[in-house]
Amino acid sequence: MNSLKKNILPFLFVFLTMTSITQWSSFPIGNTFTDWTLFLTIMLTFLFQNKYWYDKSNKDNLWALKIYLFWVIICFIRGVFVAEFYWDFKNLINGGFALLMVYSVYTFTNPILVQLVFRKWLQIAFPLFILFILVVDIDAYGFYLIPISFLALFLPIINSKWKLIIVSVSLFVIIASVEARTNVIKFSVPILFSFLFYFRKMLVPKLLAKIQLFVFILPFVLLFLAATGIFNIFKMDEYISTKSNTVRVNSQGMEEDLLGDSRTFLFQEVILSAIKNDYVLFGRTLARGNDSASFGAGAAEELRTFRYERYDNEVGILNVFTWTGIVGVILYFFIFFKAARLAIVYSNSYFLKILGIYVSFRWLTSWIEDFNRFDIMNLFIWIVVGICYSKQFRKMSDQDFKIWMNGIFKRNNKKHSFISYKIPSNTTSLNGK
Repeated sequence: MNSLKKNILPFLFVFLTMTSITQWSSFPIGNTFTDWTLFLTIMLTFLFQNKYWYDKSNKDNLWALKIYLFWVIICFIRGVFVAEFYWDFKNLINGGFALLMVYSVYTFTNPILVQLVFRKWLQIAFPLFILFILVVDIDAYGFYLIPISFLALFLPIINSKWKLIIVSVSLFVIIASVEARTNVIKFSVPILFSFLFYFRKMLVPKLLAKIQLFVFILPFVLLFLAATGIFNIFKMDEYISTKSNTVRVNSQGMEEDLLGDSRTFLFQEVILSAIKNDYVLFGRTLARGNDSASFGAGAAEELRTFRYERYDNEVGILNVFTWTGIVGVILYFFIFFKAARLAIVYSNSYFLKILGIYVSFRWLTSWIEDFNRFDIMNLFIWIVVGICYSKQFRKMSDQDFKIWMNGIFKRNNKKHSFISYKIPSNTTSLNGK
């Protein structure tokens, strides 16, 4: 494989990082045409470069991903017949790119490629942030710098220089955008998770597997409790008595309560819309959104669709539900669940087990945040999921991960010893997963 073929994906991700913060930029970074061109180029690169990067030994564990992609394509095709206006077709294409991004998991099962992606990002995109900080709102910091949060998961094996840089950047994002709750969570949690490594003798795989199961079931339990009026986690201000002032001024100069409920009404609108229009099971297709009294006026009056709908919401799982129905949500669940279980139970390195817990956490956050868009934030999620599905990654020991991680910060001339490691002997009864 020549140098161009080998390096094109990492460079495309650098461009994607820049276009991902367009909505917060005072300087035009791209438009619909350039964005779609970039998205299509990345997707085609995934498709045609799989022969170089994808190891077919991983195929047995990717059944949920295959079925999910097949279902997304069906929902896309249905959307072609459902779409009526220009905006419907535009939404269909954007939604298609966002959901089909899952296909990248195949490519991200390759340790060498993932290492190259992060190395190029640190070499090019990371220094350029100094320029972008001058033209973007603080809400964009967390999006642009999301790869740093991944590196924070490996703090125990990162050299002192980069450890200081990663922690400093994470604190910078947290402090700069403290009113953006998701940025605070996504940069503080990886640092906290990295400390699990020091408690590995206590937090054994069996315990981590139980924690994983609890985290995956938790959203359904909380949804039931909220629907029955027993307990609503989004209304914490009703359950917590605090003397501190939780109201902050956001980057737009507007007051925002950090404990305020900004999610309950979204769940209500999405679920009631699905029941009313009878698309609970199979979704409304990728061309349509949910009925929305809160946000629908923009589409109905300004875009003149005459439909009070909101195409996508801040809560990722609500978009998956609206576009692909309960069928899509179940398949989405299994993609994350299988990835986390493989990493926690069928891996040599404790860092893979930490990644399994992190994937469980990202499943949980998809019920709170995570816009479904083709951007660096969502691509980052699928990189982590791809690592968990990869037999090559799961064969690596902690020492192999240290060598691999050092190769991100500087070119590593050592042999990639992780390819010779075997799956732990206690998992052989499970068909070499």
